Parts: sequence; C-alpha cells; structure tokens
Amino acid sequence: MEIRCQDLDAHLQKQGERPAVYLVHGDEYLCAQAAKRILDALVPEEEQDFNVEVLEGDKATAGDVVEALSTYPMFAAAKVVAWIDSRVFVTGASGGELFAKAREAHGKGEQAKALRHFLDFLAAKGLSAGDLNPADPSSLPVEDEDRDLAASLAREVRERDLAVPSPSDEAETLAAGLAAGVPKANVLLITSSSVDKRKKLYKYLKESGLVVDCSVPSGRRKADKDAAESQRKAVAAQVLSPLGKTLEPAALAELEKRLNPDLRTLAAALEKLAAFVGGRKRITADDVSQVVSANRTDPIFVFTNALLDRDADESLKQLSMLLSSGFHPLQVLAAITNQLRRLVLAREFLDSDAGRAWMPGMRYPQYTQSIHPLVEGFDQELAALARDWKDRAGQGDKGKKGAVDLAISRSKSPFPAYLLLDRARRFTTAEAVSFLVQAGVCDKKMKTSGIDPRLAVESLVLAVCSPSAE
Repeated sequence: MEIRCQDLDAHLQKQGERPAVYLVHGDEYLCAQAAKRILDALVPEEEQDFNVEVLEGDKATAGDVVEALSTYPMFAAAKVVAWIDSRVFVTGASGGELFAKAREAHGKGEQAKALRHFLDFLAAKGLSAGDLNPADPSSLPVEDEDRDLAASLAREVRERDLAVPSPSDEAETLAAGLAAGVPKANVLLITSSSVDKRKKLYKYLKESGLVVDCSVPSGRRKADKDAAESQRKAVAAQVLSPLGKTLEPAALAELEKRLNPDLRTLAAALEKLAAFVGGRKRITADDVSQVVSANRTDPIFVFTNALLDRDADESLKQLSMLLSSGFHPLQVLAAITNQLRRLVLAREFLDSDAGRAWMPGMRYPQYTQSIHPLVEGFDQELAALARDWKDRAGQGDKGKKGAVDLAISRSKSPFPAYLLLDRARRFTTAEAVSFLVQAGVCDKKMKTSGIDPRLAVESLVLAVCSPSAE
C-alpha cells in the first residue's frame, strides 16, 4: 500500500493489522517527520531507548538489518529497526551525491567511511574494482578537481581487494530476509531520499507493507505547484502553531522567492522569523525581507550560517553543494574569512563592558531596545579607529571602506547582528582569533603550494566546527 505523507496521521489512527515494514522516501525534512510519527505510534516514547534500534544507511548493510530484525524486543511493545537513509535503492543518478559523501568523509579523516561511500559510488556507476585504473585518473568518472582523491581511493580499493557492493544483492538480501519471516512483534522502518519504483524490492515493500511518499512535486503543472504549495503551508503551520504564530500569505510568497525549494531550510527560516517578531503574532512579508537571505541567488549564506552554528555535517553538506555548483574554493574561503572577522568583532563586543549586558537566550525585542544601541556605538568606535588607521597610512577618504568592513551590524535591520552575537557564544575569543589566523594560512597555502584547495577548505571548516574546549 502507498500513501502520501499528509495522509499518514489518519492512517496511523486506524485500527487494524500493523504492517511489518514501512518505507518512507522523498524530502529529507518530511521523511524525518514521518519516521518520528511512525515510531511514536508503534513504541511508547519511554520505551524507545530499548525498543528502537537505529541503523545508519552509510554504515549498515542489508545483512545487518536482517540480523537486527531477528532479535526479540525487550518490552512488550513492538521493536522497530530503523534503517535511516538507506542506500538499498542506489542508482546511477545518485552517483554524484555518493562521491560527495566520500569526499566529505575523507576530509574528516574517516577513511573507512570514505571508502564505503566510494564503493557505493562505484556500484551506482556499474563499475567493479577490476575496472579501476588508479594510474590513469582521467579514466575515473568524476569531475577534474576530484580525480586525485578518486585515484587515491581507487588505489586503496585495489590494494585491499575490497568488493564493490551490488545494490541488487542488497535488495535481494533484504527481500529474502523479510520473506523468511521475522518475529511478529518486530517492524522495519526504512527511510531513503530516493527510490526506484521499477525495482522488485520497491514493489515487494509496497505489496507487503506501507510506503509513505514524502516527495515534493517539482513539475510545472498546476497540480504539482498546488501540491508543493500545500506542503509548504503544512510545514509552516507545523512549525508556527506551537509558537502561537501565523504567516500571512504574502510572507509565504516572499519566502518562496528567497529560499531554495527545501523544506528543512523553510522550517529553519520560520523558526528565525518567530524569534524576530517577538510578542507579535503575525509574520509579515516585511519581516521576511529583513530576516531571510535570498538563498536562491546567494546560497553561500546557508553555508556560513551552518559554519557559525558549528554544525559540521550541515557545513560540509553545504560546502559540497557550493563547490559542485561552480563556486571556487577561494571564493568560499573569502566568505569564511569574512564571517570569522565579524565573529572576532562580536566576541570583542561580548567581552567588553557594554557586551556584558547581553544575556544568553535574550529575546529579539529586548535586544533591539537594550543591546543594539550599544552595538551601534561599538561599531562607531571601530569606524573612527579604522579612519585613523587609514589617515596615518596616508590613504585619506579610503578609510570609509575600512569602516564598513569593521562592523558587527552591516544591515538596516538589527536582526543579523542579533544572530551573530547569539552564534558568537559558541566560540571563545581565542578560538575566533585562531580560526581567522588559520584562514589566512589556508589562503596562502592554496595560492602558493600544490595542496588540494577543496581539502584545504574542508579542513578549515572541520576546525571551526570542532567542539569548543570550554
């Protein structure tokens, strides 16, 4: 049986025999939400630590899943084996995504994980280890800038005699394990960003279990556009209703102009907007224009926000997307350096007498009234200092540019400065200065040595995202 994600709650409330397997596929945000609702319906929250076994798709095999399904639950409720982001539906179209994951893992120093993704990449491309020729990187099906890394991984695959997994073998292993039978109390939950509906496994899961389609229509037909808009409205209601907020139609339209068609990004933007309006109940289009960056035209803002959140996974994901879409590593490094400079200023303000008035968790309306005037005063002092530096250097009026660069608040709206100060709490002043120095070293190495610029930027990102020592 197959249903749309918006029909899941009604389906879960129905009395009847529970399916032994659930497949949830499509948009990452919707999949996560649907999977949580299924888990809550099957296993009481207080028992989930014992009766829910989570297997990550980039680590677990179909054999691991079948083995986990063969063990009995600890409590009387159902035992759920959740295979998250399963690669069992790997196809040739997902090859680029898999290699990006291999590059990301390599940048983290997680070589075993990098090899696993690389082997999945080869499987998606229909290649075996015998097809690899590390001595001829141009023969590998990757972009020019990835050839050195691909050759290195291919060499390791050959030297260690690693086997390239077959998605069809994984599918057959899973189907055979399910057909052989599992304890009646056990349930399998699979999430996947994409599926191939032509595969036998998909048809088997649809016939024997429940398939929940969480994909967002992307077609140009009116029906597709209406369905996508309906999903965005549902996400807005889901995020804002518990906060006592509503979104005027013009505000949603403005969000759609500014954001990538990604529901997770939409949800994050709505949470920021709810904080921005404070005690006001209704979010307007003007609020959106002040708070939300136009990510369609400048996706680098999404990356730098994740970086200052010290979210390594999201930062590396967004970095990979930037580089894949044509951004040069030096462009990305310039954006990182710019944010680190502002981070140093923010930390200097928080460490100053004026900055001591800032309180963690301070609401935006309170910030605008009591803190932002102090920030503006701090910026004015920096501007005067910058002009003095320029004058002493004999550059006269050129100091105006320096004054703009040395500022915490660069927008007419106080909100970006509010977010920057909130993020600056995640860093010590020593860390902020150290990362800015590292960015300068990285820039010099990229311009004067043979270092792989992508790996150099990835290393800097990982350093910034590493947990604070305090």
